[in-house]
Amino acid sequence: MLKLDSKNFQTHYASIFVKALYSFGLRHVIISPGSRNTPLTLAFATHQNIEKHIAVDERSAAFMALGIGKYCDQPAALVCTSGTAPANYFPAIIEAEKSGVPMIVLSADRGFDETNTGANQWIDQSNLFGNKAVFFGHAHVRPNNPNDLSRLNYLAEQTWWSAVHLRGCSHINFPFSKPLEPDTEFLSELPGFYSDSGENTNDKTQAHLSTWHPPISAFEQLNKSKRPIIVCGPGTARHPLSDVFELFSSLDIPILSESGTKPQNSTGKFVYGFNTYLRKSENCESLQPDLIIRFGDEPIGIGLLNYLKIHSNVPVIHFYDRGNWSNSNFATETRIVVPNDVIIHPPVVNNNQMDRTSWLTDWKTAESKFLDFHDNWKFSNDTFRDGDVHKIISESIDLDEILMISNSFAARDIDLFGMPGLKDNQIFMNRGASGIDGITSTALGIALASRKRVTLITGDLALIHDLSALVTITNQKSIKLRIVVINNNGGQIFRMLPVFASNEYFAHYFETPQHINVAEVSRALGIKSICVEHTDDFKNALSIEDQIVLIECKTDPSGSMKLRSELWS
Repeated sequence: MLKLDSKNFQTHYASIFVKALYSFGLRHVIISPGSRNTPLTLAFATHQNIEKHIAVDERSAAFMALGIGKYCDQPAALVCTSGTAPANYFPAIIEAEKSGVPMIVLSADRGFDETNTGANQWIDQSNLFGNKAVFFGHAHVRPNNPNDLSRLNYLAEQTWWSAVHLRGCSHINFPFSKPLEPDTEFLSELPGFYSDSGENTNDKTQAHLSTWHPPISAFEQLNKSKRPIIVCGPGTARHPLSDVFELFSSLDIPILSESGTKPQNSTGKFVYGFNTYLRKSENCESLQPDLIIRFGDEPIGIGLLNYLKIHSNVPVIHFYDRGNWSNSNFATETRIVVPNDVIIHPPVVNNNQMDRTSWLTDWKTAESKFLDFHDNWKFSNDTFRDGDVHKIISESIDLDEILMISNSFAARDIDLFGMPGLKDNQIFMNRGASGIDGITSTALGIALASRKRVTLITGDLALIHDLSALVTITNQKSIKLRIVVINNNGGQIFRMLPVFASNEYFAHYFETPQHINVAEVSRALGIKSICVEHTDDFKNALSIEDQIVLIECKTDPSGSMKLRSELWS
């Protein structure tokens, strides 16, 4: 029996919370070192079945949790000290809220006696993340109060349920007072306290899940449609939305799915290159739909957004799995919420399958014109371009490898140059708020959760934003991570803007070239690194078998933009 004197009580109630989270399904925690979070840190450290990861930088830690949540569709927990430490989680929490990724933040805080007294390292951490957190609670437990301990178990349930079902960050603030450390005898008894933990006591088995099917009216509307189109936005690949998608994808309907939105192992009439040829209004007009079936969040690509804007008068059936709004064109929508924890069944409906062969042929014709050029451009001996990097990767990596793609040009180039070669690889992106911070840390989280080879395609500025992730990576012994850095010396995506014509200001204020030797920086941190400037050298670098490797690709920004322009036109 654990001793519950005043010295041990705080670690005791932290361990009750940890035990409850484990029973609901928590398997990963990222701990950032600090003093005030000692009770939480020790409560996790003594739990033998939760994987512990250490990250000194809280911003990096939060994006690691994001990556774990993306892959597992279950939250990872974050533990930190008080003050500015939890504030560093904010960028990842914004991305989690925008992209519907579960996450749990457990921040330590000062006790009541240090509140609003000018005490060092105290800030008001109540609702620190505002409306970007889906749930907030204070874990203030009084000694020798059994009712408070019961409330703590219920708080753990609220924390888990909110993160999973409301799809975002649950934030729990733990006020701790000194002494923070339990005695050694108490600490030695914690593994035994955890040994009788049940697993997934709050998860429903398939036998107890309720069944759900899309409204019959959606299929009846589809039966009347001659030119329907399916649009996959971010979030389509996660359960149960992916199961609803499969009901429709089998009906010979053209599917527009950007990278990272295609459900794994899905079959259907996927169309490629659309973000290129749908930039032109005449192509959008010739491919006019009479029904749009949307899944998930708002798509990203310029071509697809242009197509949806031009056809904003076309009726839309929109399936989504959380309470966000996603209708930037103000189209007339039938919004259908797909609940969590259900088994998707097809409705009993007469499926009068219309012959849509000519409609599908129209799309495939547009696709083939794009692919004719896409498949026939040649690697150049004179210049190494961003597109070369994506195409070589699409021709080289194994089907079971996972891809993490940075934002900015990388997110656009993977569709432009990497598809359809990478159509069967699992692809992740941070497309909620589309920032370039935390990209490397997100890839690290995915690698930790999946135990598969992860290839990250990122840019030089994105890597600089997240250099502390490389410090954490050097201490990882079990992951397989290949970091491909496209070093085109700055923010080349700004060359798409009119300000590019202003040579006087463009480079200094927008492109911001950093002139950093990326490979040398990573080598200084103990990561095997290589710098390549030609296509053949890059092909050889991809064959390196080391578990962790960084490949810096020095590419030609002007040649890269020229190749993009040729494909866009």
